[in-house]
Amino acid sequence: MSTTVVVKDLLMKEVIRLLDKDLIIAQMANTKYEGELKRQGSTVSVQTFPNLNLQYGKTAGAAIVADSVTITSEDLEVDQVLQGGWTFTDLEQIQTNLDLLSKYASRIAYAMGNYYDAYIANEAVVKANSSNQIVPGAPVTLNNTAADADNVMTRIGQIAVKLRKQNAFQMPYLFVNPAVENLILDSNLYTAFDKGLGYRENGVVGKVKGMMVYSTNNLPVRYLLTMTGVAVADQTIVFTIAENDATSNTVTFTAKAAPSAAGEFDIAANTAAQVAIMIAMINGTGTPGATNYIALSAADRSLVKAANITATASGTDKILITMGETATLDTLSAGITNGTVGSKGYVLFACDKDSVNFVKQENGFKVDDLQGRFTSQVSVENAYGVKVFAENAKRISTIDVLNV
Repeated sequence: MSTTVVVKDLLMKEVIRLLDKDLIIAQMANTKYEGELKRQGSTVSVQTFPNLNLQYGKTAGAAIVADSVTITSEDLEVDQVLQGGWTFTDLEQIQTNLDLLSKYASRIAYAMGNYYDAYIANEAVVKANSSNQIVPGAPVTLNNTAADADNVMTRIGQIAVKLRKQNAFQMPYLFVNPAVENLILDSNLYTAFDKGLGYRENGVVGKVKGMMVYSTNNLPVRYLLTMTGVAVADQTIVFTIAENDATSNTVTFTAKAAPSAAGEFDIAANTAAQVAIMIAMINGTGTPGATNYIALSAADRSLVKAANITATASGTDKILITMGETATLDTLSAGITNGTVGSKGYVLFACDKDSVNFVKQENGFKVDDLQGRFTSQVSVENAYGVKVFAENAKRISTIDVLNV
């Protein structure tokens, strides 16, 4: 008698338990919503709360003028889908071996958690208020030299100041990569008192400058593409995107005087127009066509989407290109003649709790017998959505650092 239903239920419950435990960046997100999340394309409602202002310099006993407080409901589209499938031999043996079940569930939860965290981080970084972004596209080299302006504690202090100025310090989080974590743990902050020594001994980052610090491998990277003129015909922008440990693909955008094939973009009349076309092309927004760009193939657009590649304007002549660490902006085909690419920087970011909204389906699992009871395919599919509303963008601060 088949017991795939039992296997599915046990595996699903264990994955959910481990996923909730292992998520790092997602723990700061607001996951509350109103409405019914049924499938990809569903729209749910998320509440945002305004700041409350006090009136000062008044006279005791005078009439108090009340401000109206409106809790705003914003729409969040659940427009993303995460899928995975794995073939197991003798799957039913797994459900009788709790250790095996836990290990498989752990691997599945780890893979899902990594992607959710990376997607949320990318959204937070891209949507952060521009005035809260420190050296975007010009990554700094951090160190522990007290006399150096790029001292790690000085830079973390700058992030904290940005949040404090926005009154966004109720429950602040700071997310750093492992290299910066190591700098923090090795700094004088943790050698001056016993508790600090205990932190370093146990590998815990702890609380720094009023922010709880977490180390993660899922922070995005960013490049600054500066255009000093328009593109030149037949030159390319190439991204390399790793799908797994053994496979990588390239996605190529090519400048053309008259675009006609997938991935080609128009040579504009001036620099500002060229930047606008290139941003729309990378993001897949706007209106494709011979006077803008020709849309990527479905396969290439899927790769760009999976790698979280996003372009945003930085003035009229610069493009910030943010992406997951699995992607690389490899080349400008010996350089777009009138363009240069800056150094690759890791983007550390800090935020107040609930500044990013994240909703997802409960994990949908399915088990199919492929060869009777001997081989089975375990599949998972989840619809999810992430969004930063304008009111919350000021509660996020970023800094770009080199791979220290």
